[in-house]
Amino acid sequence: MDVRVTKSTKAQRVSAADIFEIMRKVLQRENKLSQQKEHFWVIGLAISNKIQYIELVSLGGVSTAIVNPLECIKGVRPL
Repeated sequence: MDVRVTKSTKAQRVSAADIFEIMRKVLQRENKLSQQKEHFWVIGLAISNKIQYIELVSLGGVSTAIVNPLECIKGVRPL
């Protein structure tokens, strides 16, 4: 699952609090069944703290999400 990042979001510098709000909105859009599963997300930031991409790497079960390290870096996109 790839989350589309708007141009206005990409243009602004983000803090941890901003990321929290963005991810809270993303997770609220999911159905109740998916909200009870573990998620592993990768958020790519530029050196300037601007979001480049947000990608769901693994959707697990109730208590775990299995992640292969290669899945985390394969989404890395050159600037």
